[in-house]
Amino acid sequence: MTQGNVQGGGRRRPETKLTERFALSPDGKRMTVTYTWDDPMLYVRPHTYQYAFDRLPADSYAFETWCDSSDPLQRQSIVPPKQQ
Repeated sequence: MTQGNVQGGGRRRPETKLTERFALSPDGKRMTVTYTWDDPMLYVRPHTYQYAFDRLPADSYAFETWCDSSDPLQRQSIVPPKQQ
């Protein structure tokens, strides 16, 4: 892992530890993925954020899409957190 940015508004370095937790709702209709970045040299406490995904009906069709990571608007998937 190289030094750089972390989704959800954080930083990372080679020693940064990433833990991913996947949880399926009891009815199987929603999956939540929790990401936790841990590095005492960068964070006062671990940096954690979640994404939630809803299951589509069986007869659904998923369209393929892509984004241009060189476009500042397309690569920004969240609102940056307010800095103190």
